[in-house]
Amino acid sequence: MRSVPLPATADVVVVGTGIIGASIGYHLTEQGARVAFVDRAEGVAAGATRLSGGMVRAYDPDPGVGGLALAGLERYADPGCWPTGCSPLVEVGSVTIGPRAAAPVFRDSARSLNRVFGPSVSVVADARESMGVGLAGGAALIEERAGYVSPPEVTTEWIRHACGSTASLHLGAHVSGVRGHRAGASLLTSAGTIEAGAVVTAVGGWGTERISGFPPAHGVRTRSIQVAVVRRPAGAGSHATFVDLRTGVYAKPLNGGRSLIGRPHLVWGVPTDPQPPPDPEHTRSTVEALVDHLPWVAEAEVIQEIRSFDGYTEKSDVVEEHQDERLWSVRAWNGTGVKVAPEVGSTVAESVLSRF
Repeated sequence: MRSVPLPATADVVVVGTGIIGASIGYHLTEQGARVAFVDRAEGVAAGATRLSGGMVRAYDPDPGVGGLALAGLERYADPGCWPTGCSPLVEVGSVTIGPRAAAPVFRDSARSLNRVFGPSVSVVADARESMGVGLAGGAALIEERAGYVSPPEVTTEWIRHACGSTASLHLGAHVSGVRGHRAGASLLTSAGTIEAGAVVTAVGGWGTERISGFPPAHGVRTRSIQVAVVRRPAGAGSHATFVDLRTGVYAKPLNGGRSLIGRPHLVWGVPTDPQPPPDPEHTRSTVEALVDHLPWVAEAEVIQEIRSFDGYTEKSDVVEEHQDERLWSVRAWNGTGVKVAPEVGSTVAESVLSRF
């Protein structure tokens, strides 16, 4: 994909080329809108999307996010929803672990999900392991049809297809302000000014930076993300994706006998640029926290440590509609972005165009 000069006009400007912005722009072009993607980065999927584990499952403890995640998993699994005609979902299964007391809640969720996916969701409350993952004394919701996607590849596919239709891509353009007027909004960037009917921001952790004239994102803080890629020892089998809701540790299998492992990195207020180097101590503590789930991880070779940032907020609303209907903020942060991206993109696109 090639970045081109900023056009004078667009129907909608989408600020941010992470997975959420890409989905919104793609779905806007599917309905015929002229879209301008604008990003301060020099490439797409350069922020939290680049580092996301990409794990997708239907269940989420937050019912609002869960509804979006369910619809998102359905879209990820359906080849007909993708420009290439190929589903990006790698179906390795998902294990969501919680305390034993969560088993009744998991069973209720399993009944609901099985109405959508058939008898592929179950609950385990008295086993040592499931799908290659140790349960460490907890109960687990098992989703056989879940798995993971590559967020950068999904993002690139959406933007490439959109730019082959009615969209254009503009990288390395810092947004400094927006001015509303009767006909729409003027977006001021370092590459020039663009007139649009509406402006949608989907900027993740960069939402902490103020855009003049745009209502501030409420309560957003940057938080560090750090993950590691490890090589599984000889004889160690693969496993499902999983997250332990009690501790936050998670992992997913990769090809070539590797796995990605992660644990919440509770370092707040990190700079968006430049990023600090990875913290080796955090990787060591992640390995220690994962031993009960993946015993082989203690002998695994750490191949790579990667650090980035995301935006976090106490608000659970994904979309913030401003008093000015030409301005929209989309904040699928707090680790939910990949799961909800397909459904959020479709919903936001329809809502924005309905206001024209």
